[in-house]
Amino acid sequence: MTDYVDVSIANTASYNAISFDCTPIDLAGIQVNGSDQTPPCGGQQLAGGATTGDHDQGDEDEEFKECEADQSGKSPCKLHPLSPCGSLLLSPCKSQQHNEFVSSPLPSPSHSSSFSQVMYLQKECTTARSEINAMKAIVAEYEDAMKKMIVELQQLRATKANDDIANMNKRLVKELSQLEQSYSDLKSRFDDIKVINEGLRKTEELQRGTILALEADISRNGQKYESLRLLAEQKIAEANNEVTRARQEASNESSALKARITRAELTIKSLESTIEAKTQENKELMAICDDLILKMDSTH
Repeated sequence: MTDYVDVSIANTASYNAISFDCTPIDLAGIQVNGSDQTPPCGGQQLAGGATTGDHDQGDEDEEFKECEADQSGKSPCKLHPLSPCGSLLLSPCKSQQHNEFVSSPLPSPSHSSSFSQVMYLQKECTTARSEINAMKAIVAEYEDAMKKMIVELQQLRATKANDDIANMNKRLVKELSQLEQSYSDLKSRFDDIKVINEGLRKTEELQRGTILALEADISRNGQKYESLRLLAEQKIAEANNEVTRARQEASNESSALKARITRAELTIKSLESTIEAKTQENKELMAICDDLILKMDSTH
């Protein structure tokens, strides 16, 4: 759509660049004695040497002028190359032939052909002028239509641009709102994390102080443990020595007791044997006594 409008505008501008005004030319080439009579159109040669049949698209660069004539039938008018049927028209009344032609109140028979040609060319000038005016009106309407189309296109572009800007503005506002909400959430989380971090930092400082105190206690207790270990080892050594001495004494006492027990057992055995011997002797004595008593009883 845009390329078409631009090309049309360029064509319109090039058409408007064609000048419809041109300078008048003299009528010196027109023969008034009837020796060089030329028909109005139809491809025959005019006084200027050009033929009407040679008019084509390349003749658009020729300058066209209107032809003016008064109502008296005289020829004080200017004839210009407006019509495509001829190349020379009537010029201002400066030449001697033109002055003689104007001085005559009515055209003579010798001038009838030239006068007919002039009148025909005047008619052609009027027709060409009407065509040019119609073409100018068409071109003006075309320009107005193209201007309206350009304005409408610009309005459509502006409307679309405004809609795009409005949509972009809405999207940016929505994104800004989302970003603000995200920033608010992040700020809240940051504040919470900051409070937690502050608590952790204080806890870390307390734990660091506790660790230092514990390390000092460990060092002090280590020294105490070392001294206690040495003392315990010394006491254990002394206890071991005492146990060894006690065991030795117990072993010695056990040996002495064993010897005493053995002696006592031997004494008991000897006493038992002695008792048995005495008991046997007593039995024998009692038996003797019983015999004696029996004997004594029997004797009485």
